[in-house]
Amino acid sequence: MKKTYYSALLLSLIFLSFLGIALPIKDYKPEFIRQLVATAKTQDVSTQGDSADDSAIYINEVDAKKSLIIGTNKQAGLIVYDLDGEKLQEFPDGELNNVDIRYDFSWLGKNVALIAASNRTYNTIEFYYVDHSQKVQKLEAGTQEAGLEVYGLCMYKDKIKNEYYVFVNSKNGEVIQWQIQTNDDSKFYLTKARELKLATQTEGCVADDEYNKLYISEETVGIWQYEATPESILGPVLIDSVSLNGNLVADVEGLAIYNANNKDGYLLASSQGESAFNVYSRKTLKFIGKFQVNYKGKKIQNTDGIAVSSNYLGHKYPFGIIVVQDGNKTNEYQNFKMVPWGALAFSFFPPLHFIAHDSVLD
Repeated sequence: MKKTYYSALLLSLIFLSFLGIALPIKDYKPEFIRQLVATAKTQDVSTQGDSADDSAIYINEVDAKKSLIIGTNKQAGLIVYDLDGEKLQEFPDGELNNVDIRYDFSWLGKNVALIAASNRTYNTIEFYYVDHSQKVQKLEAGTQEAGLEVYGLCMYKDKIKNEYYVFVNSKNGEVIQWQIQTNDDSKFYLTKARELKLATQTEGCVADDEYNKLYISEETVGIWQYEATPESILGPVLIDSVSLNGNLVADVEGLAIYNANNKDGYLLASSQGESAFNVYSRKTLKFIGKFQVNYKGKKIQNTDGIAVSSNYLGHKYPFGIIVVQDGNKTNEYQNFKMVPWGALAFSFFPPLHFIAHDSVLD
């Protein structure tokens, strides 16, 4: 299923040359912040001011070019875009803050992509799914109590037990892990699996399903790693901080996982205070570097949510995509910007890992 590394590398060099991205000739220096260019943006959200927040990426396995970007408007609801950034659907369900997605969830006799979003209007979790026509639908009984004053959210799938979970957190540092359950594929409900507590405000989080790890941003402290399985007795580990010895600038916001082969890949984090993004090794959690994003000469700032995929998504995104919220205060209406993964991967020397899909060279 994979082309050789060198064939993909050659194509990538040509692709990046076409984009006008110069490759580095020296090894990474810690003080250097890479400058990337977003190649597209979504349509603006409908409300002014600080509105867009988080996103998730739905992969269409039949036609990757028809994959979706699912974004939140924290003043209005959920928005569904195509990969060109055109708005396809909108759900005016309240102040939806964070959103995440997991695949192959059994519902009404079918396996669907399940979407969860935190709703600050009602302190609930809203659930949606992608139907056979590749449209997003609200799940029946898809509004569930969050159990706290809801803020951030992320999902986790225990692949061994085939169990699905959703984490919600609050501005007070509370975290609840809910197990998502169905009764004979007809009744949808949540069961509390455990509670966690951080000292101060949290929001961004992401679960690494292959390593069974949970990462949470404590906004003025840093990034914590937890075991994602609820029965774990291991305590949290601070993997990076906003201290003088750390690589983050408060607030620490969105987190995302780039899945590469052999459980390789990267953890990405929004270092909002410097309008930059940190890259960490997924295996070692070693800090690798920083990047910033510009679109048509204008810097993307104050990013909350970040999403990433390693899937082939057409010739524009052959090695995957990075989606970032643009919180630049000069924007009357906010949106999300899209960056090809190759632009980031080949700004490093040697390049970051990527998956060389068959479709890239077709």
